[in-house]
Parts: sequence; C-alpha cells; structure tokens
Amino acid sequence: MLRDKIVRRLAGWITGHRWIVMSFTTTLGVVLLLQLPRVQSKTDVDVFYIPTNEDFILHKTIEKLYRRNEFFSILYKDKNLFSPDRLADLAAMTEALEALPDIDEIISLANINDMRGTNDSFIVEPFLHDTPTTPDGLDRLRQRAMDKPLYKRRLISEDGTTTAIGVFLPHSADGDLRRRVLAGVETALAPYRARGYQFHLVGWPVMNVRLVEFMNQDMSRFLPYTLILALGMIWFVFRNGRLLFLSGLGVVLTVSATLGFAGWVGLPINNASIAAFPIVMALALSDLVHLFSHLDRKVLSQFPDRTAALTHVLEQILFPCLLTSVNTAIGFLSFSSNQIPAVREFGWLAASGMMFEFLFTFGLVAPLLLFFKPERVYRKSVDHARHEIPRLVQWVHGLVLRRPVGTLIVCLFALTWGGWQSRHVQVETDLVKFFPSHTPVRQDMEFTNKNLGGIQTLNVEFSSEREAFKDPDRLAALARLETALETVPGVDQVISVVDYFREMNKAFHAEDPAYDRLPDSRRLLEQYLLLYNADDLDEVVTPGFDRTRLCLLLKETSSQKNAVTLKRVKELIADNPVPGAHPVVVGNAVNLVNSTGVMVGDQLRNIGQAVGSIWLVMVVVLRSVGLATLFLVPNLFPIVLNFGIMGTFDIPIDTGTALIAASAFGIIVDDTVHFFTRFAQRRQQGWSYDHALNEVTGEKGEAALSSFLILSMGFGVLTLGHFVPVIRFGMLNILVLTTGMFGDMFFLKSIMGIGRRWIH
Repeated sequence: MLRDKIVRRLAGWITGHRWIVMSFTTTLGVVLLLQLPRVQSKTDVDVFYIPTNEDFILHKTIEKLYRRNEFFSILYKDKNLFSPDRLADLAAMTEALEALPDIDEIISLANINDMRGTNDSFIVEPFLHDTPTTPDGLDRLRQRAMDKPLYKRRLISEDGTTTAIGVFLPHSADGDLRRRVLAGVETALAPYRARGYQFHLVGWPVMNVRLVEFMNQDMSRFLPYTLILALGMIWFVFRNGRLLFLSGLGVVLTVSATLGFAGWVGLPINNASIAAFPIVMALALSDLVHLFSHLDRKVLSQFPDRTAALTHVLEQILFPCLLTSVNTAIGFLSFSSNQIPAVREFGWLAASGMMFEFLFTFGLVAPLLLFFKPERVYRKSVDHARHEIPRLVQWVHGLVLRRPVGTLIVCLFALTWGGWQSRHVQVETDLVKFFPSHTPVRQDMEFTNKNLGGIQTLNVEFSSEREAFKDPDRLAALARLETALETVPGVDQVISVVDYFREMNKAFHAEDPAYDRLPDSRRLLEQYLLLYNADDLDEVVTPGFDRTRLCLLLKETSSQKNAVTLKRVKELIADNPVPGAHPVVVGNAVNLVNSTGVMVGDQLRNIGQAVGSIWLVMVVVLRSVGLATLFLVPNLFPIVLNFGIMGTFDIPIDTGTALIAASAFGIIVDDTVHFFTRFAQRRQQGWSYDHALNEVTGEKGEAALSSFLILSMGFGVLTLGHFVPVIRFGMLNILVLTTGMFGDMFFLKSIMGIGRRWIH
C-alpha cells in the first residue's frame, strides 16, 4: 500500500538521518523562541464582541461624537458623607485625581456644575462651591443632591450615603494607558484607604485591566502546574527517568514554539485563548505516551539494532499520531471562522500547537531515543502488564465482551437522556459573571448595582439637521420617549439633553418646582445655553445640535435579560417617534446581545465542520464509509451527553463553553483513531476478529487511558483560573473526556462485541 511505503520511508528517514532531522527541528524551535518577545496580550472586552457587526462599528463611530464615553467610577459608602470633614475629603480626592496624567476628566459632587437661580440671577458653579457648616445647611445640601436627576444614582445614592467619582478616559485609551491610570488612582487613594475608606472601582476600563492581571496570573499558574501533574503521570505510567526527561523537553519546546508562532504572526493572547496552552501541553504528552507505549522489549528481540528497532516502532505509530494531530487540529481550526475574536484566536493557537507537538515528538524526541541504551528505555511487557492501568483496561474489556447487549442498552439510554436534556441548554453571556464571586472586581460590581445605578450602557442616538435639537417639539418628543424608557424593567436610569434643559428652566425661575419642565420657546432655550456656558452638554448632544443621545444605564448584565430590554426599548422608540430624526440603538448591551445571538449558530457550524471534516479523513484512511461512520458513534456520544448535562444543571453556552463541543470532538477522536487504524491493519494482515480486537485493546487501551488521565490533568488546571468561562471550559472538558473514555471502552466495544457474535 502506498501509505505504508510512505510511512516506512519517513520512519527510516527520521532514524537514518537523525542529525539532519534534529538540526532542522531545533533550528525551527530556536527561530520561534526568538519571537517570544513579540507576543502580545489583548484583553479588551471587545474581543468577546463581533468586530464586523454593523451595530458594533456604529457604536464605535458614534462614541467619538460625544464626551464622557469610556469611564470608571470610584465608589465609597459613608453614613456621615454630608459632614464638613467628609465633604472636604471628597474635594481633596477630586483635586488629587484631577492632577493625574492621561485622564480626560474627573466628575464628582465636589466639581460638577450646579445650576442655581434666584429671582434676579442664574448661577452655574461647582456643587460644593460654598460648603455649609451648620447641620441645617448640610441637610439642605444633602437633599439638594438627592433631588437632582443629573446626580441621583450617578453621583449619589438614593439614601445619600454612597457617592461616586467618575474617571473619564480619552477616546484613544489603550491597555497601557488604562493600567497607568488605575495605578495612579490607587496611589492617590492610598492615604484615604489607610484612614479607613473602602473604595470600589467599577467600569469597563477596570474590567480590562483586571483581565490582564488575571491572565498573567493564570499563565504563571497553568503552565507549571500542568507540566508537573502531566509529567507525574508520565512517571506513574512508565517509571523511567529518561522518558520523563524527553517528555519534559518535548512539552516545553511545543509550548514555547506555539507562543513564538503567536508572536511571529501577530496573534494576541486573550483570556479565552490562554486556555490553549495547557491543552497543547497535555496533547503533546498524549502523543508521547503513544510513542513510549510501543517501546517494548519484544521489539528488541526482533530487531537487536537500536536504529532498526526504533524504525519499526515509528512505522507502527507515525501514521496514527499524524492522523490524530490532524483530526485534533481540524477540531480547533473549526473555530477559525468564528465571528468572535476571542474564540477565533483560541482556535488558531490550539491548531498550530497540534502541528508543533507532532513535529517535536517525531522530529526531536524520537531521534533522541537513539542516544540511550535500548534496555534503558524499552520496557518488559510482562512486568508492565501487572501495573494498574493495563489491568483495568483488560478487566473492562472482558466485562463488556461478556455482556455487550446490556452495555449497549445502558449507553443508548444515556445517549437518549443527553439528547432530551439538551433541549434546556440556554445561551447566555454575562461579562460580570465571567469573574468568580469571591474576586474584588465582581464584589465591586455587585456593590455598585446595589447602591447606585447599573454599569451596562445602552444609547439611543438621534441624528437630524443642524440646530434640530433646539426645537421645542423635538425636545418634547424626546421627553416623552425618556419617560417611557424609564418604565422599562431593567432600565435603571436615563439621561438626555432634556434633563439639562429642565434643570436650567427650573433654576432660571428661582428653583420653582412648577418650572421643572422644558422651556416654552426656542429663544428662551438659547438664552439658557448662553448663560450656562459649560461643556457638560457634550455628553448628550453634539455642538451643532444635529445629533443627540439618550444614555441608558441597565442594571442587568445578562445577555438574555438585556435582549428582552432591548426589544422593549426598540418598541417604545417606534411608538414615540421624534419628528425629523433618525434613531439608532447602540452600546455595550447591544454588542453583548448580538455576540450571544450568533454563538449558537457558530457553535453548531463549528461542530458540523469538525465532524464532517474528520469523517471525510477517516473515510479516506479506513477506505470504508461504514467503518468511518462507526468511528463517529462513540465520539459523538460524549458531545450529546455534554449538552444534556449542561441543560440539566443550567450551565449556559457562553464564550468558554462554546469552545467545548468542536474542540472536544477533535481531542476525543484521537484514541479512537489509534484503535481503528491498528485494528484495520491487523485485520488486513489476516488476524481473526477476536484476536485483533483483544490484542489491539491491550496494546492501545493503556495509552488511551493514560492519555485521558494526562488530558484531564491539563484541563483540571484550568479550574484554578480566575476567568469563569475558562474554569467552565476546563470542568466540562474533563466531563467530555470522561464520557468519551466511557464511549470508547463501553459503547464502541459493546457494538464491536455484538459484531463479534454476528461474525461467529
């Protein structure tokens, strides 16, 4: 067969020209290692949105038209907030923060513009311009702050005990600037923390910086833990120090080359793609397990020459390992068409890692075996058969062959249950819940939602001709829409240019509550603008008054709940039109809902691509549509069970769990590939069905179970991370691997056991 000839030639080339092979592999490794300084991280929450989506592009474009877009808030609670000392502290904090570089603006009760009016004056000055000292004066100041719509639930809580300082960043803010700003803010707040102030920092810039910190901590934790645990399993299986050394060398080079490749092609590391590295590490060890498991003293008795012996081993293992690497890479590459950047980058990294692990396993580790005395690395099969894993494999195999029908019924019942329960799987993305509940960033967000307004943003933006939004009729229409939007469940607050004009009108009429409404004429409105002469309005209206926006703060960060809110908001916009103005709805909430909406479609497409591609590969390899289809059965089994368990325990499809099905399918097929290719080979060599089944089970079963344990450790390390999607990804992949192992050892063998009876 042509394939066998190619494999024999390649195996002979690896052993016969080992210096050339190792020199090429080492050179490539060094070149990629030199690219490590170019590796970049990208942890902006935008990597979880769809950059090509029209709403996302429009959101980014509209943001540049207004001030005060990217910001975070500093909150603290104090029952004596409105006392002279505490107000003096607030003013001092505000002044210290204003002195920091890279900040666009600081807003707090100490410096925000306040409109005050009497019968003969209209004054605009900072809210704490003249701080009272008497208890009555302080009570009036407190009540004034709580009564102002522009302050309430933005800068002051409804009970007057929690305040916020808004820190606004320029439009060009990047990761480095955010980190510098947060570091400066922490330094400025340190003296007040020492005095007992408890600050809560919330907002998208804070989330971005914390993601970077968590990613760095996870990287420093994932790689060494995975390496230690996986190498420990290598020692448990083979109990050979030389093989342990070669395993460590192969894994370290594989991970380093994958990182270097990412730096070379400009592929950034994000909080989702970081999960690729422990996976690649574990998969590299999985291939090494299959290689080492064929180093048997029986081979040495047939081929006393070490080169001939290793050549024979490579002839047996080279093609199945190449096939498993290709199939796993196909599973990961199915993510390359995903619309979400974080998922797409994970797919490219993991797929490239699969190619590197194959290259270093057979281009470096395999030739290095020739430098050891064969009796030091080849094991005695009789002694090894007494180890725990081979004994377990043989026990399960015998159990299934004795009761294949009963085993198959149990597996079919589990499959049916999984398919039925998968109906309950929901799609949900909640960026706040991406952080574990015990982390300060999550606790700060929950504190904000409880004491002030929501942190999720939604903007209803209108465009028209120049000066359009000085027209009383249009402003009245905006006011009606704002009132309607405030009734929507989930909308915590709405701010618009209408609120500013109402405040001006009230102040101009000596704070008479009867004038808490829009001005009656355009001429009066323009007079207010002339007297106001402040830039606060740039937050909600453009200088030409041709565009304006209603800024909504949403309490919920759930994509499902935001989708309901978004639908209701659009209905109210249609029911309350603004004459001559074109509305659009943009914001982080829209981006989140859109990303979640495509997640299911991409998930199904990724699974379909992976299954279809791998099936075609196996049709070519096995030269049988029936065998290739049988090959799929035990490997789809754990995928269906995975969705059933997710549906049962209310685990949603999110950025992390969306990775599982396609990538897990690419991983769990590996052991089945080794089994089927070896079984088909033995049958072609004239072995009986029973003999081939028993021998291949013993030969491949140990490597399969060992690989399962190593991969489970690799995924298990992910559960130690700080990012909930990655934690779930690790946990569910362990579950998928477990059910995949169950499918191979019970489901597949029960089918083959029944086939054995039919043949007899």
